[in-house]
Amino acid sequence: MYVLFYTGNLGDKSYNDSCNAGAKKAVEDFGIELKSLEGTTAQEWEANLVAACEEGYDLIIGASSILQIILQSMPRIIRMLNSL
Repeated sequence: MYVLFYTGNLGDKSYNDSCNAGAKKAVEDFGIELKSLEGTTAQEWEANLVAACEEGYDLIIGASSILQIILQSMPRIIRMLNSL
C-alpha cells in the first residue's frame, strides 16, 4: 500500500496523521508493505504519484481530494494506472 500525502505533511496532528495511523494499523493487522511520500508542491505531488505507479503497488491512497485534480490533468498517469 502506498500513501501519498498532499497539502500538508505528517506531524500536522490532523487529517494526515490520522490517515497515517490507519495505514500503520493496516500494516499490523494485515501484514502489508507500507510506503508513504509527502509533498507540498504540485511538482512533488506529480513526482510522488509517478513513483507510486512505477513501483507497481496494488493500492495507492491519496490522502487528499486534490488527487482527483492531479489525475484529471495527467492522462499519462491514468494510462500507467490502467496498465497495472
